[in-house]
Amino acid sequence: MSTLQKIFRKRIYMGDFDYAGATYKGVHQALVSREVWERVQAILDRRQEKKRREAKHDFAYSGMLRCGHCGCSLVGEVKKGRYVYYHCTGYRGKCAEPYTREEALEREFAGGLRELIIDPAIMRWLEADLVGSDETERAARARALRRLQAELERCQARLEVI
Repeated sequence: MSTLQKIFRKRIYMGDFDYAGATYKGVHQALVSREVWERVQAILDRRQEKKRREAKHDFAYSGMLRCGHCGCSLVGEVKKGRYVYYHCTGYRGKCAEPYTREEALEREFAGGLRELIIDPAIMRWLEADLVGSDETERAARARALRRLQAELERCQARLEVI
């Protein structure tokens, strides 16, 4: 199926081709119309959406940790309905490392963060930059709001005329 899917995704069948990150119009005759190709893409996209699965749990350190013994990822698991443990996936073979409680990981992270010291000058610069960024964002939001309000007024005026 993956080979067929790769074939169906190629633009060359509708007369275009991709080269160096850009799409170009080919001089060759298309095998399928653009409409048919786009309909196939929509079908493939819908099939992909169905394959996404929701995670039952949102573990705090998922995707962040690696096993110190073998280098595989650590995954979270709920035990007894309320305790979160992390263990090695064992992707590269059986790993002898034991489970680790999430609380132990939190203590280790917190200890490392307590040792983090940010120079006061850098802290002032970060604060000033954050304030400036916030002001810029507020101004952009206000401009967008004014533009949308003007558009709303134009639409309401057109409705009144109609």
